[in-house]
Amino acid sequence: MKLKAMNQYTERLHLLEFAQQDVSVIGTTTAECMLSGALWATLFEIEGYVSALCQISPCKVLVTGGDGLWIKNHAHIEMEYCPDLLFQGLSRLPRIK
Repeated sequence: MKLKAMNQYTERLHLLEFAQQDVSVIGTTTAECMLSGALWATLFEIEGYVSALCQISPCKVLVTGGDGLWIKNHAHIEMEYCPDLLFQGLSRLPRIK
């Protein structure tokens, strides 16, 4: 969403897509800087939010989705990657009454 916003609300920034790759915290080109800013900002937002939640009550963090593995691999907090979390949850629905 951040990359889409950079493209839509500027005249000259192209729409970039994230491909599971190493992205440096500091880019050396416009495209690298855009990817870096979008990805690392998202990770830092997640870590900050989880940190605040865990101060209230201990919590387990599950990540899923297209960027979930990248987030788990770069986070400074413990996370579990669950690529099929949605389907696992849906499979339990018939048993819930």
